[in-house]
Amino acid sequence: MRTIWLLAGVLAVSARAMASPNVPFSTVFDSTTSFGGDQMLGPIQVVVGTGGDVFANALLDSGNPIIVYSTPIANTQQFNNQAVAETDTPTANLSSGPGFSNFDNLTLAQNSSSSARVFFAAADAAGEGIVQLDITGGSPTLSNVAFDGTGSYSFSGISNPDGSLTLQADASGQALFPANTSSSSSPVMVRGNAASFPSPAQVFTPTSSATLADVTYREGLGNESPPPTAVAQLNVSGSQGVYLLSGATETKISGSLAPPFPGIPTPGGSMVMGYTSTGTLNAALLLGEGTAGYPTQNVVLVKNGGTISSSTTILEQSATGSEGVLGELSPQGKIALYVPNGSSDANDTIQYADATATNPTPTVIASVDTDLSTPAYTREANSNGTLLPIIKLQDTNFGSWVPEVNDAGTIVFTADVYDASLSSEEQALLEWTPADAGSSPTVLLETGQPADLDGTPSASVVDSFTLNSLVQESDFYKNALSDDNYVGVGVFYDDGSSAVLVTAAVPEPASMALISIAGLGLLARRRRI
Repeated sequence: MRTIWLLAGVLAVSARAMASPNVPFSTVFDSTTSFGGDQMLGPIQVVVGTGGDVFANALLDSGNPIIVYSTPIANTQQFNNQAVAETDTPTANLSSGPGFSNFDNLTLAQNSSSSARVFFAAADAAGEGIVQLDITGGSPTLSNVAFDGTGSYSFSGISNPDGSLTLQADASGQALFPANTSSSSSPVMVRGNAASFPSPAQVFTPTSSATLADVTYREGLGNESPPPTAVAQLNVSGSQGVYLLSGATETKISGSLAPPFPGIPTPGGSMVMGYTSTGTLNAALLLGEGTAGYPTQNVVLVKNGGTISSSTTILEQSATGSEGVLGELSPQGKIALYVPNGSSDANDTIQYADATATNPTPTVIASVDTDLSTPAYTREANSNGTLLPIIKLQDTNFGSWVPEVNDAGTIVFTADVYDASLSSEEQALLEWTPADAGSSPTVLLETGQPADLDGTPSASVVDSFTLNSLVQESDFYKNALSDDNYVGVGVFYDDGSSAVLVTAAVPEPASMALISIAGLGLLARRRRI
């Protein structure tokens, strides 16, 4: 497994403005926090649950990645932190060898006030696999779901280009992933959890005419229990398509939707942007070639197991260079899309739709501001009332970002903005809720400014940050955004320290409390397809 680390340059604090326009933050853990004698060097991935619970993959100053579980302490701005797994450290209740060597792909399947279930990919001396973390009454337990050399499945040769394992989950506490078997030359699709170890159930078995199109493509898992349905991109008789997997039945749902574009790094080939099957809603959000052919793109919404028709196309538009439409679908049908348009960044937009609507046409909630001198809808209001024009919605130098959405319809996304007070372009984290319809999104965090640590400006200014965004596997259960509108973000300061931030109650900026983590070095990781 491979993690990409970027080291930040150190800038002078005096060169930056010291009055923070950012919303208030609270510290979860930072470089002063000790984990077995080591301290946090920088965050890798942060997933946020209800009530502000935080699950983080971070790097220690010893060089070891660590999984941390953090819960807010009532009536304070502090957190309880538990190290639940560390590389090079034996874990007694796992049969995966003497200790892990890396972690990846945190996926929060379940979270409540008394319990939580998290899946993550891990590697050790024996190979790679999926590990389950259960929290009951504050006590963590680690268990294997599947691992190389155990049971019926092997992960050899099926990891993503960056070395990570493909993994999806659902609210029933199941994980979905491809795996190899000793009896098949092609990967199978497997669903299960620790209770099914060492042999999770196969939900797709390849045949002479039907195989998984590519194990690096995103899958989707429904919430029925038991067993949930799933969707996957299959290659059937030489033709690719998206199929609904239910028991031993495979039903093509992509109809005439063209297969992924050849030779485009993003979206990289995956037609599955999201899938949900919960309550009365069964929906798949799919991406394919537009009716005019490349480089146009079709985003289609297939509801209640139906087939593709012209009425299900919710968006069609041109691609921009190597960028494609990126999006996410929540279990209750809320949709967020990053939409490139034409050959210029100036036409890019962030769009929102509701799959439960009769005609779920996306609406623009943010776009690039081409006129920096005139206030416009596309200027994004900061917490102190400053209007910051968006100058770019996707920065390919730092990887591709997928806007994240929750079941309340809140969307968080990143953008490059122009801050006249600093006379510079800055990176910003923004949020929008359906209550903001017709208004500008709110800036939660801006580089070039100190973080507001519960009303006190940080000693250093924010130099960069990372919103947890796994492009190929962007999924509701991997969000840094919870259903009750907490937001997590990794922050890197200009003095070389780092932080993780989490919000409380996003809809009203005055009530927000983002979490700050101070560590050493800029450690930013982006997943590319």
